[in-house]
Amino acid sequence: MTLRVSPRELVCGPRDVREGVFALARELDTAGLGEVGMLVEYRLPHAASHADVVLAGVDPETAQPSYVVVEIKSWRRYAADPDEPELVKSSDLRRLLDPVVQADQYAAYLANLTASLRGSDNAVIGMAYLPDARREDVPPSDRLFTGSDAAELRTFLRSRLAVGPSTAAVDQLLTSATRPLRPLLSLPLNKTDEFVLLDQQMAARLAIRHAAELARVSGAQKIIIGVGPSGSGKSTLGLTVLTELCRSDYTVMHATASASFTSSLRKTAGSRSSKLQRLFTYFNAFTGAPPSAVDVLICDEAHRIRESSVNRYTPRAHRTGRSQIDELINAAKVTVFLLDEEQAVRPGEIGTLALIEAAAAQQGIPVRRFELGGQFRAGGNVMYPDWVSRLLELDERGNGPVKWTGEPEFVVKIADTPTELEERLVSEVEAGHTARIVAGMCWPWSDAHPGQPLVDDIVIGDWRKPWSAKGARGVNGLPSAHTWAVDPKGFGQVGMIYNVQGFEFDWVGVIIGPDLVWRGDHWVANRLANRDSSLRRISDEAFSAYIRRTYRVLLTRGRSGVVLYSADPETRDKLCSLVPPSASEIPSNLGA
Repeated sequence: MTLRVSPRELVCGPRDVREGVFALARELDTAGLGEVGMLVEYRLPHAASHADVVLAGVDPETAQPSYVVVEIKSWRRYAADPDEPELVKSSDLRRLLDPVVQADQYAAYLANLTASLRGSDNAVIGMAYLPDARREDVPPSDRLFTGSDAAELRTFLRSRLAVGPSTAAVDQLLTSATRPLRPLLSLPLNKTDEFVLLDQQMAARLAIRHAAELARVSGAQKIIIGVGPSGSGKSTLGLTVLTELCRSDYTVMHATASASFTSSLRKTAGSRSSKLQRLFTYFNAFTGAPPSAVDVLICDEAHRIRESSVNRYTPRAHRTGRSQIDELINAAKVTVFLLDEEQAVRPGEIGTLALIEAAAAQQGIPVRRFELGGQFRAGGNVMYPDWVSRLLELDERGNGPVKWTGEPEFVVKIADTPTELEERLVSEVEAGHTARIVAGMCWPWSDAHPGQPLVDDIVIGDWRKPWSAKGARGVNGLPSAHTWAVDPKGFGQVGMIYNVQGFEFDWVGVIIGPDLVWRGDHWVANRLANRDSSLRRISDEAFSAYIRRTYRVLLTRGRSGVVLYSADPETRDKLCSLVPPSASEIPSNLGA
């Protein structure tokens, strides 16, 4: 049998998975399939998720490579949720994604992103294996097998995998190029079903769908919360649900607090349809909304919720005195909040899990919460976001900066000059990748005037660049700050926190400005060097936290790599000590 596995994964991985792998291997041997390849803890492309086992062999009918994705559970029993049949209650009473559905999503994701499998219909299929359970203790399913289903399991495996060597199929999967993930905001709304949701993303989607169906019949309100760090797929979940529910004739709206994010959604997902563009709005647009006027309201970047929607332009009739969170809950039968509390980078952004749950409790509305723990940026590498948190002394465990050891999925590079940073990104753009340069708000931001070139506000030595065009309208054929992130012409200008939050690129160059410098053994935030007016009236301690959070957002925008630069020599020396040249390698196995 061909067994490919990381020794650390097999020794240190979950005991139930190890025992399940050995039980599955015995069944393969008994079925005469001892030469079938077993890829244990197989990492899915560009994601942090692992399939417990991928069986690799040859289809007995077509003689083409054939793969079976196996989800292993140690459960002795489980029951389908009567309200949400694709979710289950396990033996410890947790509500989880059905293991067959989980395996099917892994299979679809693998087939979608593995270049050698594109166009190979039915080459990958999912199944679940519960070696400790008995048939009578689990729901009926033709691809769910228990310890008492040995004969049925062997029959199924023989239908998908032929007797004989599997080396070619194993090698094809392991050496295949992987297709890059499509940028979320590169597709119109009717194409967002190209994204395959995984794990708790899928569980949340099913829960939202069920809540909408129930509300349509009974009018019952519900709140669904998706919590996850940068790159965990919150926005992908939101747009996928929006597409699905629109197709089913639900009244759905998508709201944010970001002019850049909402404007970009109108431009890309709305794709020249005024009807679709009206689906995308802002948190402060519901001051006068009738109760439950919308079936489902999706609130993305909900950590940016503010205390009130009222401003100087709010009509007197809409000055209700209600909080913004109450307005959002009141406006819909089902309100979905997608948030990461650690991305609040401006005073007045108060959206937290506690705030939402308290508002729901006050109104007697049930809440479902999903922890979106996946990672779809940084090549799916979960180590990089942790490394960034430690670098900026934002690690919740109090751990400080450590060296970046280098990972094949993601490049971290320190530039000696801003010119070097730009040249690296230019080469990536010329290779067909997306890239942007972003910086801390340490330089003036001049107004943009039609017929005049943008002012090169950012000056570092002899390197000069303008910020993105200030305002809602572009000038001279260049995009405005609101659409800078999704317009290819935005590469020649530098972005800032307010027009990059919520977006992602293949490559990002980050200029750490003089508002954050390394001195001795810690970071020092210099408020005199920062030009963000929203941070002027806060304490030094709060300023430091917001600045470091801001740079964490900037540093976590990349899918394939990041290039850092600081004009401060001591800071640059510190960065170089943490990222040796040997750790700056090109991601492997990308392309096609």
